[in-house]
Amino acid sequence: MPTKKGFTLIELLIVVAIIGILAAIVFANVSNARNQARDSAMKSDLDSMRLNAEQIYEGDSVNGYNSVCNTGTNNTSISGASFNAAYAYAGGSKISNCKVSPYKWAACINENINSDKAWCVDNTGIGKEVSLDCCQNHIYDNSNPSCTASLSCP
Repeated sequence: MPTKKGFTLIELLIVVAIIGILAAIVFANVSNARNQARDSAMKSDLDSMRLNAEQIYEGDSVNGYNSVCNTGTNNTSISGASFNAAYAYAGGSKISNCKVSPYKWAACINENINSDKAWCVDNTGIGKEVSLDCCQNHIYDNSNPSCTASLSCP
């Protein structure tokens, strides 16, 4: 009787299926780690924004924090650049908000890991996770001057 050499089709299909399952598990973990890294970089940039905003405030006694959220291409605001960098790390298509008055400011950006949460920083030194609704609608409304008292991360 001749001896069989090689593998059967079923054995090869089982091996390919196992490799596919393992690859899917690894890919999911790598994607999650990438999003965690983006969130960490975004939070770090927002923390840098807080430090930069204090430098702006100390250097401009007339306008105070007014230029903190300026993010235009011709703007030299270092805090605005930090906000742009944080937004880029967050993926560039996330919900973000940066509001300012002469004596207060707050900024928040939607996280990658928790899509219903946002990271918020403000002039009081607070850096914390808030709801996405809070980031979108409740950190400060320029059309309502009476809201300046609520200009902070709730």
